[in-house]
Amino acid sequence: MGRRALPYSLLKRKITLESGKVITMYSYRIKDETGKLRTIATGKSTKTEATAYLMELHKLGKLLPETKSRVPTIESYSAEFWKFDGPRVQSALLRKRLTPAYCNANHRTLELHWWPVYGKKRLDELTVRDIEALITLKSKGDPSDGTKPLSTKMTNQIILAMKAVYAEAVRLGDLDSSPFEKVQAVQLKKTARGMLTPKEAFQLLANPAHFETPVLWALNLTAATTGARAGELLGLKVKYVHDDRIEIRGVKRAKVGFAEDTKTGERGFRFIPLPKATATALATLCKDKKPDDFVFGELPFYITSQSISEALEKAGMMSKKERVDRGVDFHSWRHWYNTMIRGKASDVALRSTTGHQTEAMTQNYSHQLEEHLVEVRTAQDKVFAALGAMQAK
Repeated sequence: MGRRALPYSLLKRKITLESGKVITMYSYRIKDETGKLRTIATGKSTKTEATAYLMELHKLGKLLPETKSRVPTIESYSAEFWKFDGPRVQSALLRKRLTPAYCNANHRTLELHWWPVYGKKRLDELTVRDIEALITLKSKGDPSDGTKPLSTKMTNQIILAMKAVYAEAVRLGDLDSSPFEKVQAVQLKKTARGMLTPKEAFQLLANPAHFETPVLWALNLTAATTGARAGELLGLKVKYVHDDRIEIRGVKRAKVGFAEDTKTGERGFRFIPLPKATATALATLCKDKKPDDFVFGELPFYITSQSISEALEKAGMMSKKERVDRGVDFHSWRHWYNTMIRGKASDVALRSTTGHQTEAMTQNYSHQLEEHLVEVRTAQDKVFAALGAMQAK
């Protein structure tokens, strides 16, 4: 019967001391629980002593130092971290607001972007270089395996999902420090949000045939005339549509689904009045549906921006490249609504319908219109008329 192979290999190393004396020291190489080879010193200078020492450790099951063998992998440590019903989130809820959708999205981020790459590493093995390598991969993509580059915003969200895990590990004393403390967030490349002019918007919405289906026309019409977010409209239920208003009480998010929540939590629950054209369109969609049915059906999230893009092309108003260059997408309707209503209703009243919490956000969603230029030009003609008279002399 053959001799059983030992789980380690003995290594001999010559070390030169400061005095110039050369000594021999023995260490051993062994795979840890992640399959990584580790070299560990025995502190012995003869093969006999080192062999006896290792046999004793092997007998006791202590070939791997206990402190290291108890360090969990990144995947095992973070597996329950973002679970909404888990102890970590429930404890955090006592101190701050966390929504099920937010937690589910972060958990999914770990599953898709962290665990496949670094999940088997020990928690204490993740380095700044590892994190920055992941940032580069996500930002630039990898043509060799078809990995597409992600947006700067998404890349930062990926980093933040795991950074929170490490911050908690440090707080609890499971780690002495976090490698994320030395990692800088990727600088956001902000693209200015554009919107259609009043003439373009009215031309597009005036004809439902510009859109692929009547439902998509009604979706865009409602977005333009209420300023509701895409997720709020996709999550709009029949029971929240009234004769002269809609009630925002939930949101549908990509990969997460419906939740009785908004971007700003319960503060975002609100009523939005309906102009007659929109009220009629919604009444038609709600007909024969149950109270808990979604008004716009089970539309996928990507259809929102796709619907306005295809409609603009079909109407012969704007190519895809022109639309992208101008920064027009489905969210532009929210900017359009804010701009069209501002000045015709008080900012306080406007924010009560958009769900914005600050004056600064209302200002951020306001865009310059041609009528603004006409108004200023009229004032200029009056104020600076004397300059023209002086030049005529």
